[in-house]
Amino acid sequence: MRRAGFALFGLAAVCVVICVVSVGYALNGPEQKRMLAWAYGIVNLGFAVVNGLLGFGLLALSRPTKN
Repeated sequence: MRRAGFALFGLAAVCVVICVVSVGYALNGPEQKRMLAWAYGIVNLGFAVVNGLLGFGLLALSRPTKN
């Protein structure tokens, strides 16, 4: 369970990077593609929030293993 939580945190980080890149493209890209880039960035930000919350939930609910 803890590995899945950490994997979800990693996936959330990738989604944040994609969001930042798409917002940068929306600010500086061609006029025809700006709305699509904004929408893509907002959707990826939502994915990042959901993945982060799920990862935090898995880490909070799972107990660490004893070595």
